[in-house]
Amino acid sequence: MKRQLLTAMAVVLSLCGYAQTKGTNALGLGLGIGISSSDTKNTTDMRDQKSTNFTLGYGHFIKDNTKLGISLWYHRNKTESNGYINTDKMDYLGAFVGYQKYYPLYKKLNAFATGSGGYTYYKQSTFTGIQNYKNETDEYSLGAAGGLALFFSKRFALETTLLNSNIS
Repeated sequence: MKRQLLTAMAVVLSLCGYAQTKGTNALGLGLGIGISSSDTKNTTDMRDQKSTNFTLGYGHFIKDNTKLGISLWYHRNKTESNGYINTDKMDYLGAFVGYQKYYPLYKKLNAFATGSGGYTYYKQSTFTGIQNYKNETDEYSLGAAGGLALFFSKRFALETTLLNSNIS
C-alpha cells in the first residue's frame, strides 16, 4: 500500500507540464475514488473497502527541460468487514518535492527522470467490535522514477511513469 501511494506521488510530480521552457509553471491535479466489495460463499465474511485520494502538484521550469516541483496529497482508505463489526480506517497526508529532467526522443515525445523526497503522516484506527486500536506514524522517503511525456501542445502534456523506486 505504501509503495502504491509513493508511486502515485511520483506520478503527480509529473502529471502536467504546460511547457518545457524556463520560467513556465506547471499544475497537476488528481482525484481518485475506489469502491470494492467482496463476499465469501458459505460464510458470513463480507468486506467493503472505500478509498479516496486528492493530489495537488505545482512545478516551475528552472531551466529548459528541467522542472522543480512540490506535491501535496491526502488519501483515506476505509475497510469494513464481518457485517461492519470490524472497521479499519487509514488516513495519509504527505508532501513531496521533486526534480524532473526531460529528454527529447521524437517530436513531441519526451522521456523524463525524476528524483523526489518527501514526508508522509499516517494515522490508523481499527475497531474490532471489542477494542479500539490507534496508530500514528511519520515516514520520510527518497525516490526515483522514469517515464514518458507526450506534449500535445505548448501548454498541455500527458505523462506516465514506467519505472519507480522508493526507500523510506
